[in-house]
Amino acid sequence: MLASGAAGSVEIMSAVTLRQWLRPDERLDDPAATALLDTLLLRRADQQRDRVTAVFGDGIDQFAIVRRRNDEPALESWWLPHDPHLPALSRLAEVIGGLLGRAAVRVADPHLQLVTYKPGQRAVFTVNGDDGQPLWLLKVLTPDRATAVTSRAKALTNVGVDAAVRAPLLVTDDVDLGAALFSFIPGSALKMLPAPRLTAALRDSVIAAAGRVHQHTAPTLPHWDVDGYVGRIGQALADASDVLGHSFSAMRAFDELTARLCANAASGRLIHADLTLRNIVVDDDASVGFIDWDDACIGPLERDLATLAAAFGGRAAIADVVSIYRTASDAPVDARMIGLYVDSQRLLKLCRRVVAGDRSPTTMTALHDVELQLLALG
Repeated sequence: MLASGAAGSVEIMSAVTLRQWLRPDERLDDPAATALLDTLLLRRADQQRDRVTAVFGDGIDQFAIVRRRNDEPALESWWLPHDPHLPALSRLAEVIGGLLGRAAVRVADPHLQLVTYKPGQRAVFTVNGDDGQPLWLLKVLTPDRATAVTSRAKALTNVGVDAAVRAPLLVTDDVDLGAALFSFIPGSALKMLPAPRLTAALRDSVIAAAGRVHQHTAPTLPHWDVDGYVGRIGQALADASDVLGHSFSAMRAFDELTARLCANAASGRLIHADLTLRNIVVDDDASVGFIDWDDACIGPLERDLATLAAAFGGRAAIADVVSIYRTASDAPVDARMIGLYVDSQRLLKLCRRVVAGDRSPTTMTALHDVELQLLALG
């Protein structure tokens, strides 16, 4: 059984029951879940790309469900910890014992604390040492994903990325089971920090750290999948158009958007590729760390800088981001491309909100604004 953890882990988020959440045409094959349709409460739900995932619980056991929009089967469900895609999840004690043994580390009673769980995709745990403090991070992944993640981690270690910024290093792995053990990077995620701590000095430190990272090259890393990125934007536009019953104006700019993004992606630097505030941590000494390098690749540095600009104020923050970045890196920066990435990321998120049922005036106004920005490309 997976226990709920501290803030940021799986928590009851609403009083929605499994029966209320399922569509009228959906049925579960699991008789235990069917008998508890009115008592299993929604703990977490996420919409990401082509699927919706959710975790329900009755206070003791937890029931996971995955609803895919485009693939078959349309609905998958199982009782935790028996996630069919994450074989290590049901063997945690054996797995962590084996990994610590490989690393020649002796811990009398390693305690695991769940941090995140995405059904069918991954689970992340902190692992405490004998002093009760977290020393490692255990990632439980699908075996294929574990192979890709550990390959990236080894490449990052080889180029010494931890000299540029605090970063978790791969300790050991068992890719056949889909498990990888990383060093733990202490600190609080910027997403969780109170506003007074999000100072200009901290922002500058984060941007400078990104500049130092971009000075490295790692030729064995894969190149950023720009085709997949623009494909997701195109699919999101089509899905939102179907929901609203009309074609978006932004569709007229899609070909030009695609051409510019693909041309920019031809440039190559080591990038983190997911520098959101949840993946940036700061410790008590204001030392910055970047975590979750699972998507690190060779790609356009403007991709990282756009994510930072979006976090620090959107388009209005681009000039400051570029100015600070140039103090830490001599890499050429195209501010217009940063703006284009900011707009495309925002468009993707807004279309997904519409598809998820959000048609509030705030969302529709924001969608209209980003359309206008993209139409100016022509």
